[in-house]
Amino acid sequence: MSFRNSSVAECKFSLVLALSCLFGACHAGNPIIESVSPPVGQRGTEFDIRVEGEGFSKSSTLVFYSEEIECVSAKLVSEYELEATLRTSEKCPLKNHPFRVLAEHGFSDMRAIRVTPFSVMPEGKGADSTGQGKAVSIDKGVTISGVLESGDIDRYSVQLEKGQTLSAEVEAVRLGYELLDTVLTIKSPDGEVLVRCDDDALFQQDPVASIVAAEAGDYEISLHESNYKGSLTSHYALHLGSFPRPGVVYPAGGVYGQTLKVALLAADGNTSQHVVRLPAKEDAEGFELLLAGESDTSLPTPLPFRLGEL
Repeated sequence: MSFRNSSVAECKFSLVLALSCLFGACHAGNPIIESVSPPVGQRGTEFDIRVEGEGFSKSSTLVFYSEEIECVSAKLVSEYELEATLRTSEKCPLKNHPFRVLAEHGFSDMRAIRVTPFSVMPEGKGADSTGQGKAVSIDKGVTISGVLESGDIDRYSVQLEKGQTLSAEVEAVRLGYELLDTVLTIKSPDGEVLVRCDDDALFQQDPVASIVAAEAGDYEISLHESNYKGSLTSHYALHLGSFPRPGVVYPAGGVYGQTLKVALLAADGNTSQHVVRLPAKEDAEGFELLLAGESDTSLPTPLPFRLGEL
């Protein structure tokens, strides 16, 4: 039996990437990646990233392990910095896509780019170390690529009408760079804490929360490391939108090629029923369960789901 989009597999892969960060390349002279910024890009677009490390050469390029993402061009800025343009297909899976830098002396250690369905914006300026700075105003339907340095509290503001849904999902540990344990908070226009999420049953140390606006106004979303620690490589991706965020799919798996009735269960008790045609075994690579209740709004990450023969 194989696992597809399971949270366990995600955590194992993230751990491999984190250990790779610690131990670097296996052979002397091989290029070494120290950081990638931003570590997230939008599906179906071209976007630029900056890779920092050492051992790069004029012939350096990025090698991926999927046909759905590719390096269009790579430019050597210095022996320690590489700028690359990446292209993702419209069907590129919403997950970590591992890559290595190939330079004159061989392959680097492994890193990954996370793919999101939303447009990517860099971390806004305005949040200070005490969290008292002005929150950065943004629209829904974006993925914020940010870094939590020591003492940081990153704060964002979204304007909602009464009855609108606001969902926030953090990818930090799942990015595979550090074991960055984040805390997510959503406040009402009058400053009341509506939800505070540290660990979550669905994504473990990556928090997720969803609220329905009881009144019109500016709702604040804040994010910090659980002990207010961090570094220049403490990357996170914060998905903000109106997407529903079911926490459970039942049953949690099915047989290859099966037509299956599944239920999506949300934390607020709402349930929606769906009929899913599961792929045949030979077509199962890249399968994603992205059901989103009665809304057509994209989920930023798939639900964990097991495919097998039993």
